[in-house]
Amino acid sequence: MIEETLRCLLKDPNVPPDLAARAVTASLEAWQSGTLPANASEFVQRFTREHAEYRLKGPPAGLPGLTTRVTRVMSERAFCDTLHRNALVSSVSAARQYLRHLLDVPSQQQFLKGRPWESRYGVNWVTLADELTPQPENTIADKLGLSFLTPARLLTIAYTIPSADLQVPTIFDADGAPYFASKPVGEVPRAWNFRTNQPGLVEVVHKSSAAISDPVISALGDIHPSPISSPLAQITLPVAIAVSDAVKYAIRTAEARTEITAFLDEKSDFLHLTDREFELFLGALYKLRGYDAKVTKATRDGGFDVIAVRETTTREQILLQAKKTEGTVGVSVIRELAGARYFAGAKYEGSILVVATTGKFSQPARQLEHQCASELQLHDYVALKDMVSTARGVTLRDIAQDSVKLSRLS
Repeated sequence: MIEETLRCLLKDPNVPPDLAARAVTASLEAWQSGTLPANASEFVQRFTREHAEYRLKGPPAGLPGLTTRVTRVMSERAFCDTLHRNALVSSVSAARQYLRHLLDVPSQQQFLKGRPWESRYGVNWVTLADELTPQPENTIADKLGLSFLTPARLLTIAYTIPSADLQVPTIFDADGAPYFASKPVGEVPRAWNFRTNQPGLVEVVHKSSAAISDPVISALGDIHPSPISSPLAQITLPVAIAVSDAVKYAIRTAEARTEITAFLDEKSDFLHLTDREFELFLGALYKLRGYDAKVTKATRDGGFDVIAVRETTTREQILLQAKKTEGTVGVSVIRELAGARYFAGAKYEGSILVVATTGKFSQPARQLEHQCASELQLHDYVALKDMVSTARGVTLRDIAQDSVKLSRLS
């Protein structure tokens, strides 16, 4: 679903705006071409693996001191699989035997300086070593937002790293995982504890090339699956209102762009549209201009063909009457529209009245527009042609950039 994918891409304020816009553009292109994956995680994972430069682009974690003692928590299975994948042992079973040796003979842990546990994609997730005070293994997993569907044995790998190399993780570092909680800007980044629905332990990332020292591996203990860890599909995280607004804006604007193109590809000019097509065309045109536009029913429309709202620093509402004609539209149409606004009640009070026509306006109508400039707009064929020309120049990239800006409004 495009809604889920856009929400995933727009909810993380730590992704640089230009990168977020590129990813949103790619998702809109995939959606319109019918190639968008069924879920957001699949899209982000595929996109990030095609664009490795998206990883490790979060801001500095801002931790104090020149160096920080950090700990990576991982399952024994993941550690052994990594050793085997990196061709450091002949098999996973050999990796398990070697791990037992490392744990039994700490003096042999100099081997760890080669960082055999490194992530395949160069993103290493760690917490602060001093936060792992003695506590149950399941509690630590919860506080790190970890989920295990089967029993697992956990390991800790502690080492020292320059504080400047630690970064805030982003949705791209997490491969779009649905249980990744975006980090508030300007705060120490923390994992999300789904059991308590509150922040857990510090969660930061670093690249594989970062210098480390004094690595020590230890057995943490066994973890047992619990009901909250299993149904990942049921995990939901709060999304800011601005993100929801940005998602709606991106979808309706991209749809409007397609509608406008379809109208004009089928008929060379909006002069050739039917009355109803002209109303739908105007609705799409206002959507593309950033409005949440609704085209009313063909009959019993209350005197309005399109009702459009745009929320910026203030709320702007437009009541539009469409006049498909090659003739002249006079003052009577404006009076009818003003009367419809009056009888519609308080909810439309203060709305801007718009009359759009394929023809032209009489001189008295233009004089009335001049007198009521703050609440009346008249768009004739020439004005509409200019609006359409501007609208057709709107790209998916433009829509993506505006969506990112909107998602980050506080």
